[in-house]
Amino acid sequence: MGRCERSIDGVLHIGANSGQEAGYYSKLGLKVIWIEADPDLFQTLESNIAAYCRQTAYLCLASDVDGQEVDFHIASNDGGSSSVLKIDAPLFSKEWPTISEVRSVRLQTCRLDNFLEQHRCNLNDVNLIVADVQGYELPVLRGLGSLINGFEAIISELNWAPMYRDVTKPHELESFLVRHGFRRLWLGVSWPQATGVWVRGKTSKLRHLYMFLSARLCFMAARCGLLKLLLRSGILELGRRTYYTIKGRSV
Repeated sequence: MGRCERSIDGVLHIGANSGQEAGYYSKLGLKVIWIEADPDLFQTLESNIAAYCRQTAYLCLASDVDGQEVDFHIASNDGGSSSVLKIDAPLFSKEWPTISEVRSVRLQTCRLDNFLEQHRCNLNDVNLIVADVQGYELPVLRGLGSLINGFEAIISELNWAPMYRDVTKPHELESFLVRHGFRRLWLGVSWPQATGVWVRGKTSKLRHLYMFLSARLCFMAARCGLLKLLLRSGILELGRRTYYTIKGRSV
């Protein structure tokens, strides 16, 4: 229940930034397809992965619509918080006072299924998706169309706080993935962002109900401020350690 049924051979990394994980992926022997939207960062990305023969980068603003002109908002932390979504400035400045939007560029969106087909990208050895797109996860994954059925696992950022306008909600993302044959392996709960991991596999109705209710409860707790209090108190960490002790796993 706690692992992929197939080995991971390659990665589709959407939201590449400058390719900080390139060396790590190379050590694991993985083929990598990088997707990055920022034209300026893309040059740095290409330079950083040039030494790795099994890694290729593409300039593309991934979405579920082709050819839509949008503003891509560039953040001051070397693009680490850049997004097609507008920053919620009051909340953002409260959580990350040193990060702000410095400018925006007008870009055209691409559906990834069409884009990958047009560029004849071979996905045969690529079965893990890493999505780091600052709240835009659902449109990006929808844009894969039926291609998503060929992936074994998905690692995605989660936004428990609305750091961006119209941000993808964690329970909405998980419901989408369950409909496409994935089950939860890990749902990170922290403030304001975390990481979730899903692997391909059937989900029982009872397990699906548990996933739905736990994600919704965490979301409601986050939006009313309770999640922040629980994290500060250490209760959630205690619960996590207790769970792993019962399951006989290391924390």
